[in-house]
Amino acid sequence: MGKKAWLFLGNESAGEAAAIMSTLVMSCKRLSMDGEPILGPVEKFPGLHMAVAFHSGGFAYNPVAGFLMAQYVMDGRTSIDVSTFSPNRFDPLAVDAHLATTVAQKNALRRRH
Repeated sequence: MGKKAWLFLGNESAGEAAAIMSTLVMSCKRLSMDGEPILGPVEKFPGLHMAVAFHSGGFAYNPVAGFLMAQYVMDGRTSIDVSTFSPNRFDPLAVDAHLATTVAQKNALRRRH
């Protein structure tokens, strides 16, 4: 978001909040460590649910991801087992090591959906 984006949002604090949210959303669009989507509640932060890292297939997956996230929020569970995509599946030490690495674009994992 540009410096003047707040002009479209009504006031400077709304623009700042939108910029922070945009930064968070854009950082969540990256690939996950194992290349699979991240879907479900985050144990460490009760009330936080994630549906990210759908790669190029995000547009196709959005309707079902939204449906499943609504089930998580409303019922605390989904009608099908999606535990494979849990955000809690990653070892914290492995995450730290992964985040400390730099991968050239040409070596990045590529998926086609």
